[in-house]
Amino acid sequence: MIVMVSAAANARECALALEKQTGERSVFSRTLRECAEQLQSQEFTAVVLDQALVDRSAGSMDMMWKRAGGAIVVTVSFGISGA
Repeated sequence: MIVMVSAAANARECALALEKQTGERSVFSRTLRECAEQLQSQEFTAVVLDQALVDRSAGSMDMMWKRAGGAIVVTVSFGISGA
C-alpha cells in the first residue's frame, strides 16, 4: 500500500491516479501527523510526500523516517508537477 501526503486540493484524485498506475492500493493524508498515525497502524511500501509540507515541517521529518519502516520515502514537488 502507498500513502500520499499532500494538502493540495486534488490530493485524493492524485492518490487514485497513483493507485491506477501502480495497481497498488493508495491512501492519502492531508498532514504529516495524520500520515505518521497511518504509518504506525499499517504497513506501506511507499510514502509520497509533498515537498511543500516537508519544507514547512522540517522537524517532523525525523519522525516520518522512523515510522516509515521499510517503506520507500519519496518527496515530490506538487507545485511544479501540475498536481
